[in-house]
Amino acid sequence: MGVGVIVVTDGTEEVQMDDSTGKDSEKESALRVLLIDDDASLLNSLSMLVESLGHEADCAENAERGIAMAEGKHYDIFLVDYLMPDKTGIWFMKHLSAPLEAKRLLMTAYTDRRMINEMFRLGICGYLIKPFDREELAHQIDFHTQGLRSKREKHEYKH
Repeated sequence: MGVGVIVVTDGTEEVQMDDSTGKDSEKESALRVLLIDDDASLLNSLSMLVESLGHEADCAENAERGIAMAEGKHYDIFLVDYLMPDKTGIWFMKHLSAPLEAKRLLMTAYTDRRMINEMFRLGICGYLIKPFDREELAHQIDFHTQGLRSKREKHEYKH
């Protein structure tokens, strides 16, 4: 059975079929991902993409909503856009109160080094340049959550 590949861009989505199945996402623990972006179409595409990787996805259409959602639920990963109206990704990072083990990833089409360095200073652990595809997102999630998954597996094994 083929897996749908979603190529994410700024406001459009392209769905393609891919015969490779990649990792068996059912065997991995589902992660909780909060997606923060002002583009509703992009959020919808990203949500489908994250869910196709076997994870849970919630969406916030702006940085303030993202903070409110983060205060009410535990997330393993925050995928935050940099350039949004009213409040930027920098504002979000400055106001986010989440456990240190929760990963923060920047997604942006804006590639100014000073902005990216500022986001790293505020706690992002990686970034994705728009447009990105399923493989790039899966790699970032897998790479940045290896330790988190190991802790979960040890905890589940003990109980």
